[in-house]
Amino acid sequence: MLKKAMAVFGVLALSLAAFACGGGNKEVKSDEPEVLLPGEVVESIDANIDMVRCQGKGADQPAAITQARKACLEWYIVEKLAQTQDQRNAYRAKQADIFKNLDRYVKIPETGARDGKGEGVKSTKRIDDYTVLAVINTKVFVSQLRGDLVSIGVITSKDDMLDAVGRPTLMLFPSPASKGSKYRGQVEADVNSYLTKARWEVLSTTGQEDLNKMVDALGETMGAEEDEAAKIAMAVGANIYIKWEAKKETAPDEVFYSVGLEAYETTTARKLGSQRANSARHSTRAAGEELKAIISAATDAMGQLLPQITGYWSEDAQKGNKFYVVFKNPPKNTHLKMNGVLKKTCTYSSLDRQTAGEVVFRVQCKLDNIELQTAIDEGVTAQLGGAEYDVVASKVSLIYKFK
Repeated sequence: MLKKAMAVFGVLALSLAAFACGGGNKEVKSDEPEVLLPGEVVESIDANIDMVRCQGKGADQPAAITQARKACLEWYIVEKLAQTQDQRNAYRAKQADIFKNLDRYVKIPETGARDGKGEGVKSTKRIDDYTVLAVINTKVFVSQLRGDLVSIGVITSKDDMLDAVGRPTLMLFPSPASKGSKYRGQVEADVNSYLTKARWEVLSTTGQEDLNKMVDALGETMGAEEDEAAKIAMAVGANIYIKWEAKKETAPDEVFYSVGLEAYETTTARKLGSQRANSARHSTRAAGEELKAIISAATDAMGQLLPQITGYWSEDAQKGNKFYVVFKNPPKNTHLKMNGVLKKTCTYSSLDRQTAGEVVFRVQCKLDNIELQTAIDEGVTAQLGGAEYDVVASKVSLIYKFK
């Protein structure tokens, strides 16, 4: 009897060991970090929600979808929100606690079409006896995620970052090909609304006092080689201008749009980034669908362009604000005398152009436009014998017209 009992006990022990090693589909816990696959933004739905495509592996479909959602969360934090290695390290240290709130940040995908940009489980397939691969499109709640990461000290808030270096002002303007679009007003209104909801400062090309006067003055100075968007951005005082161009495509009973954006630093015309996004296909049988198509593509492209602008601004603006400074009908040796003034006043000063009729500088200073104008006024008095002049100025440009 004793031998029989011992034999039964041995069989049970072996069975339990086999179960612990993977029998019964029980998840095996490991101290190794989870391997999460990279994702990509499919569409920026609005200023607070992005649609992201991710992949995940698991023992079955639910486990694979959960891993895909974790991959969405990690990829978005590391690639879109954490700007420095220190911030990425801080995330890694708190990853387990962040993942406990997965449902707060990444939606469980609903049933949807297996193709296209919409939400849903796009594919699942078994890649071996133990592993299923799932591909999903799902929503990342960016505002909630960013706010919580700020509160636990993983990242710095965008407001704090921009407050530290100064907030750039943005201006949206159509390319020549889209200037006459019947949807121009609605597109620009919706994209500007998107930007203001994302806490960016947006300048309009309408309602600006003396805008035409400033554009005319800049037109004389900048010449024909500068495009209209650059002149207007400098006139209204935008640090960065964004040009948009929409291309319409049609199919039987369908319409869709591709919208491209290009961002430029106003005073130097340096290209900061570009992005193109495509809308879903919209039926032409229902009113308003074409407008929805062009706006969805435009806001999607803007959502993906903004991180490029933020990255540039957070680095460059620490050196100061950039200005375009012009002296028209200048006294003799203005370029030499005012170069000395600007070199002392600013972190960077470069003589851009010198002719008998004008002297043009591009400068970067840790001053605002009023402080710079005061320094230049003092320099004119000291170096140019107090010559008389008029000034036309915006936030990013100062034009001195000597009498």
